[in-house]
Amino acid sequence: MGYVCFHKSHPLATAPGGFKISPYLQELLCKAGTRLTFEEASEQVTELKGVAVNAKQIERLCHHYGELLGQVDWKQAYNEATQLRLPLKDQVTYAMMDGSMILTR
Repeated sequence: MGYVCFHKSHPLATAPGGFKISPYLQELLCKAGTRLTFEEASEQVTELKGVAVNAKQIERLCHHYGELLGQVDWKQAYNEATQLRLPLKDQVTYAMMDGSMILTR
């Protein structure tokens, strides 16, 4: 295994929200940031995952997704309180099953 480099326009080089953090790490940081103070979350992620993350990065990430949640029309998103439906705007959707990525439209 060697160094892997992608061009900035390559799909694997882009991440949601404009952050240069993988979607998996964004999810972990948001979970830690909502349960702990940002400083404690930073220390815990660094200790458990071995990834040095600044508390300010976690704060910006949590605020970004918190603002997006504030824009969701929750009455419309829930259909009879059984299923969450969020509108997709002609975006490519990926589903992950057993570690492989499947392109769906």
